Amino acid sequence: MYYKVLFFLPCNTILLFTCQDFLLAKCILKGQNREVQNGQGIYMNKRKKKHKYRQIAVLGFSTVVLISCLFLYAYQEGIIQFNYNNYVEVDQDNIQDNIQENTQEHTQEHTQEYSQEYSQEELSKEENRENTNVSLDVNVIYQYPDMPSGCEVTSLTMVLNYMGIDVTNKYLADNYLDSSTYDMFESFVGSVYNDNSFGCFAPVIVRTANDFFEDNNYQYEAVNASESTKEQLIGYLCDNKPVIIWNTEDMHSIYIEEYNFNGYKFIWRGYEHCVVLCGYNEEDNTFEIADSIAGKVRRDADTFFERYEDMLSQAVIINNK
Repeated sequence: MYYKVLFFLPCNTILLFTCQDFLLAKCILKGQNREVQNGQGIYMNKRKKKHKYRQIAVLGFSTVVLISCLFLYAYQEGIIQFNYNNYVEVDQDNIQDNIQENTQEHTQEHTQEYSQEYSQEELSKEENRENTNVSLDVNVIYQYPDMPSGCEVTSLTMVLNYMGIDVTNKYLADNYLDSSTYDMFESFVGSVYNDNSFGCFAPVIVRTANDFFEDNNYQYEAVNASESTKEQLIGYLCDNKPVIIWNTEDMHSIYIEEYNFNGYKFIWRGYEHCVVLCGYNEEDNTFEIADSIAGKVRRDADTFFERYEDMLSQAVIINNK
C-alpha cells in the first residue's frame, strides 16, 4: 500500500505550487507596478526570474516522482512485467516434462552405456547378498574456499588419490577440464573458481580423466556408468571401485531454471552436486559418501538414489585397461 501513499505526494506538491504560482503572480504584478514606479523594476524582474527557475526545478522533481510512483503502482498491480533475456524461471508444474525432454535429448547423444554389464547371475547375487557392508577409504578433499563450483573435478581427484595417483583438483581443472560451451554434457559451464557457475555431467569428467591418463601414461580408463541401477552401484563398491556420482547438496529436492545464453537454451537443475560414493550398509540401507562440502557422511540409500535419478543418473567409474 505504500506506493499508493507515495502516489499522492507529488500530486499534492504540484497542486501546492500551482496555487502558490497564482498567489505569487498576483503579488509580483502588484509589487512590480509599485516598485516600477519607485524605480525598482529591474530588481523585481530578477527576482521573478529566480522564482521561475525554482518553480521549474520543483515541478520537474515532482513530475519524476509522480512518474516513478505510477510505474511502481503498475508493477505492483501486474500491469507491467519484466522479460529477462538471460533468465526465465520455468513453471514448477512443468519440472518433470523438462527433465524427461532433456534426458531424452542428451542420453542417446552423449551418454555411453557401461560396457561391463552385470549378468543376471551377478545381479541376483547382489540382490540376495545379506548384510552387505562395504566402506572404501576415500579421503575427503574440500572444494572451499578455492574452488566453490568445483565439486565434479574435486570428486574425480578424490578417486584418483584413492587409487594412489598424486594429483590436485587445481591441476586437473587448469589443464584438463574443458569449459568452452554452455552444454553440461560437453564441457564445464562457467568456472570452477566462480561461485555463480553451473557445472558439468559425466561425459566431461570421463574425458578429463582419460586425457590425464593418456598424457601421463596411466593404464586406467574412465567409464561413463550413467543409468546404473542401485544394485550395480553397490557392485562397483564391492569391486573396490568408488563411484563419482551426481546428486544434490544436502539431499535437497531439485528445482528447474531455464537460461538463454546467446540463443542456447540451458536448463539448470538446482542444487546440482557431485560426490564420491564410497560405501554401503545394507542393515540400515545407507550409502556412505565423500562430499567435498559436507565431508564423510551417510545418506539414506533410497533418497540418495532418487536424487541421483533427478540428476539424470550420472555416474563415472575408473577401470584398469
